[in-house]
Amino acid sequence: MTDAEARARIRLFREPVTLILVALVMIANIVPRNWMVGVRTRETLASEAAWAAGNRVGGLVLLAASVLWVLAAIYLPRRYVKPVGLVAILVSVAALFISQGWSF
Repeated sequence: MTDAEARARIRLFREPVTLILVALVMIANIVPRNWMVGVRTRETLASEAAWAAGNRVGGLVLLAASVLWVLAAIYLPRRYVKPVGLVAILVSVAALFISQGWSF
């Protein structure tokens, strides 16, 4: 593996690792209720308790999807990594909204 190939392979981890850090912040409930960051639905913005619970669940789902993206970066050819990661994120967010009964 050449140096350029190694650098390209390492760059595949940039997005999922960033999302893992965001997920950990959400799980730890570090961000107060706001209109810019976090799971912002009518239900989660209704109270502090709903905000904390919604962001904890959202963070766990985001963490799981990001770990799947990291696994794709480890084992799949480069051209499949980003599509697999994006599909994992979209499917997990859709499943979260459906399972929690949230709406926009």
